[in-house]
Amino acid sequence: MIVADTLRRAFQRHDAFDYTMLIVEVLVLALIGGEIAYHIVRSFKIRRRKKRLLDDLRKGQLLLAKAPRSPIGREHPSREEMDAWIQLVHVWTIDTERRLRSYSTEALAAFIHDPGAILTPVALNDLHSYQHGTYISLQRYLNNLRDIIEKSDVYL
Repeated sequence: MIVADTLRRAFQRHDAFDYTMLIVEVLVLALIGGEIAYHIVRSFKIRRRKKRLLDDLRKGQLLLAKAPRSPIGREHPSREEMDAWIQLVHVWTIDTERRLRSYSTEALAAFIHDPGAILTPVALNDLHSYQHGTYISLQRYLNNLRDIIEKSDVYL
């Protein structure tokens, strides 16, 4: 409404104040439009990043579930099985760190942070001691990745 009034007055008489008001109003509208566009683009970017991180979380949870185990009454998994699983966890960790590094240094720092390893002790019972360190690290990384996804506005 104000812009329309300024335009009407600008075409009726040629006053420098009217032109100045028109320029100021157009700049304010452009600033508001830019802010809206920024927030729309940012929300799409965060949604896309969250979807990728949820895929990484799912892959990590599958790794956790597929850890070579030796339930009571069965022999321990072979060293090759354990080494293969540890290598898969290592590759997953490097890929996830690389992705988070491309998003923000804060997200990477939160992912690597060790809050004191929140651990499900029951899960370690049927794992060979050779795997304990990797299993604990994977649990910590998954907990940290969950936190990053939950606080995506801060980290991404």
